[in-house]
Amino acid sequence: MTQIREVEGKSLREALERARQSFGLGAVVIDQRRGKGGVRLAVSPDVPRSLQALEELRGEARALFDPLAAAAPAPAERREGASAPGPEVQRAAALEATPRTRGRDPGADVERRLVATGVTTELAARIVDAVRSEAQVGTSVHPLDRAAQEIGRLFPVAQARRPKGTAVLALVGRSGEGKTTTALALATLFVRAGRRVQFARLRGPLVHEDAEVQRQIEGLGLRCIEVRDAAELAAGIALEAPEILILDTSGRPERDVDQVRRLAERLAQVAPEARIDSHVVLAATRSRVSQEEVLASFAGLEPDGVVLTKLDETRVPAPALETVRDAGVPISFLCAGPDPARDLRRAGPEPFADLLLRGRLA
Repeated sequence: MTQIREVEGKSLREALERARQSFGLGAVVIDQRRGKGGVRLAVSPDVPRSLQALEELRGEARALFDPLAAAAPAPAERREGASAPGPEVQRAAALEATPRTRGRDPGADVERRLVATGVTTELAARIVDAVRSEAQVGTSVHPLDRAAQEIGRLFPVAQARRPKGTAVLALVGRSGEGKTTTALALATLFVRAGRRVQFARLRGPLVHEDAEVQRQIEGLGLRCIEVRDAAELAAGIALEAPEILILDTSGRPERDVDQVRRLAERLAQVAPEARIDSHVVLAATRSRVSQEEVLASFAGLEPDGVVLTKLDETRVPAPALETVRDAGVPISFLCAGPDPARDLRRAGPEPFADLLLRGRLA
């Protein structure tokens, strides 16, 4: 009997809430699809107990979403010239063949948690192997603590830098990633810390007057500067010399990459002590392919970090962290909602461990 259940909603948030109401907090989203009518989730009421069980559930999810493709017979063996199985499939067999220690397996609970948050087989095997190796040495380190240590080593963290002049934080990303929400949250944190902050937005077809955004900016005692291009913004920075400038961009990769580059060049001329750091805002709810496309579209900036957003809208945050890691970009902030005091965290080993072992920020 299948363990997969289908849940639908007009939005991802609505679908996740329905899944929670139907199956409780222990339910796990195995796969999802978007269509004209909204979002479809393939949900398992229980956490899969092993990587093999997860692969079986993924097969059931594919059959649920695409019965014809699932019914197609698999080739008996790989044809010459065909691509080899992916590393996740190869490592799944290797992990299943790994000998277990007698008695209780110290890595079993860690493995179950990693599977539930969407960690790939290859990375899960590395973390679990570290836990088992620690247990064989006979130390008193708890398996979850050892797993957290290993996780902390796997994901690079963006380093905060304080220039002598203005620190410009340029938030780039496509529309709908949460750029403006992140910009407001960062501005709030810096204002509460007593820093001199300025808020600016690059004008563009995707940047429009938003009464709520204006209200929040004014509530912080700031004014929003709407600028047409890098030259205009650089002139304003040179004139007012804020300690920190938060720059919300237009949501158009081609234009924003060009304007941020121009801003860096212009600042070098008119405010040489200022420094601009670019951070790609990336929604954790996007598919891996979509996330890779977003990162590739801003690769020309050589971004200083990635801000992962919408972590409150997914129970499987690991794929997003792994995508950023594979792209070779450090992570700067983690955002799980609009409240800066509660939902915005600086990236680091502890929140990474929370996401991979608990599925959410603590």
